[in-house]
Amino acid sequence: MNKMKPYVLSLLAVLLLATLFFVPSEADAAGTSRYKFTLKNAAGKAYSVALASDKESKRSVEDPSAFGNEGDTIYSGVYYLTVQGKKQKITVNGNKPFDINPSQSDIYVVPTVGKGTPDLLIVGQRESSNFYSFEAFAIANDGTAKRVGFIRQGSSKVSYAMYSSYKMKNYTALKFQTVDYDNAEFAGWYFTSYTLNAASLVMTAKSTIFYGDGNPDDVKKYGDWNTGEKQINRYKNEARFAVVETPAATSTTKTLKFALDKNTAANLKAGIVPGTGVKLGSTRATITKTLGKPSSRENEFGSSEWTFPKLPHSFFIFGFDSNHPDALSLAVLGVSDLPKMKFSDVQRLLGKSVIEESEEESGYTLSYTYNNDTIAITFSADSPTGYVYEVYMRKY
Repeated sequence: MNKMKPYVLSLLAVLLLATLFFVPSEADAAGTSRYKFTLKNAAGKAYSVALASDKESKRSVEDPSAFGNEGDTIYSGVYYLTVQGKKQKITVNGNKPFDINPSQSDIYVVPTVGKGTPDLLIVGQRESSNFYSFEAFAIANDGTAKRVGFIRQGSSKVSYAMYSSYKMKNYTALKFQTVDYDNAEFAGWYFTSYTLNAASLVMTAKSTIFYGDGNPDDVKKYGDWNTGEKQINRYKNEARFAVVETPAATSTTKTLKFALDKNTAANLKAGIVPGTGVKLGSTRATITKTLGKPSSRENEFGSSEWTFPKLPHSFFIFGFDSNHPDALSLAVLGVSDLPKMKFSDVQRLLGKSVIEESEEESGYTLSYTYNNDTIAITFSADSPTGYVYEVYMRKY
């Protein structure tokens, strides 16, 4: 009996070692990753994200349809998200199984092109040859995946399922666009613009513009079918192109522009948007005295976005800081409210700073901070030698 003890101990040791070596890692425990992405949150921090399933089946398409071509592989399962290898609490498709065809592009990342805007992960399901339904996800500041909500025009209800015919696009800070194609009575393209609240991760539809046949009652028509084809081709092929409403020109309103001159550095240190007289941290009443009556006011989730006829291609956000709900926190100036300038022009007046390359289709940025990093300004351009198309100024 005693002679058996060494063998028993050896067997136990082998079993123990096997247990140690074959305990699945956190990433292994996440199952099969069908897709892997890198997503940045609104602060610019990158995270590894995967769409995974613990039990996945597959089959080949035999009869071509909107859901796949002959020979395509269709994967099916209950899928979930992992962030940095950790399974997330948020569900995908209500924790119900769905099909994935990797040859179609209904699951993708919407890369950030604007400062303070998170990347979005779109998980779509093909519904017909014309459109797909989708859920959108973003990485919150705490490093977890959150579902993005949508508020349609004329509604106050938040929805978490949306439809589109083309890929969603982020075309400037906090601004997104989807395009629906309809081949029914009013055939054409419907371009819908949204503004994202980065804190609540809820998008609100601001406008829908139609190009096509007929005159739908509930949207504004901007052009015919032929013009629509040109617009959609630009939308598909130009990373920053979006179809947006053009503010009505008024002969009585004198417009302003961002000023790049010998006073720019001093203005920035004082928290003033150069050339506008607008000071970050000011109240709504003070800004109104400076810029006049706003042309639009959008209020949601404790913050509000205002635009002004004097700066028609820019917007100003109040209330990002919950401790100062009436204070101007952020100003984003669009290309038409900017002078013709390049990074080299900015550096000549503000001093050298590092030109950074952003994510795919995100161009380049040049940033400066003032007053112990409480004032930040970022200039964005398509290339290191291209013209600046956006200025983002924030008070922290």
